[in-house]
Amino acid sequence: MDPVEARRLADTLMQDPERALDTLAREELGLNPDDLGSPWMAAISSFSAFTAGAALPLVPFLLGHSNALVVSIGLTALGLFAVGAA
Repeated sequence: MDPVEARRLADTLMQDPERALDTLAREELGLNPDDLGSPWMAAISSFSAFTAGAALPLVPFLLGHSNALVVSIGLTALGLFAVGAA
């Protein structure tokens, strides 16, 4: 495509910002905006994952385990390994 035609096409595309963003996402990033999930579902999933990760080391303390600190460190290490492996 020659530079003049490319400039004309770019100017036409940029007149509609939503279409321009959609086209750039598809062409530059290889993403299909129609296939992306809901932002609310992403927020809920992230909140749940952080809550579970923060609660895991607290379990031995809540259950009154005699070596709660050691068990908590072990659970934390196991959880970090599982997340890293996944």
